[in-house]
Amino acid sequence: MDERLFDVTELSRPEYRTPGGLGLIVRYRGAAKAPRAAVKETVAALAKAGKVKRELPVLNARAVWVKDAGGAAKVWETLTSAVAKAKMDRTSTPGVEKVWLDAQYRSTLEHSAVQIGAPAAWQAGYGGRA
Repeated sequence: MDERLFDVTELSRPEYRTPGGLGLIVRYRGAAKAPRAAVKETVAALAKAGKVKRELPVLNARAVWVKDAGGAAKVWETLTSAVAKAKMDRTSTPGVEKVWLDAQYRSTLEHSAVQIGAPAAWQAGYGGRA
């Protein structure tokens, strides 16, 4: 599990406090087709608990949108399994390799534009417009 999923400060940022929910990326173990067959029930439960936004075949993953707190609890139960020794300890469901926060970033040109000499190009009249 991505540690950011447990970071209250990160999740309280404005971009994650949308009424629409929270984005996750769920990656499956093994070859692209085999793990999905092995975790068919997990995939079906995941689709009920959240909305599958996009298939990511190159990563053998899915982008999932968790709509609300109830959906988050269902997704958590779907993607994790209780460890036999302790009720509070959990591990990922067989067939699920990793779960990431589908992080939201704002890019700026503060450093990269200067590094590639864009200000000089802009001053020379090149602005990327036809």
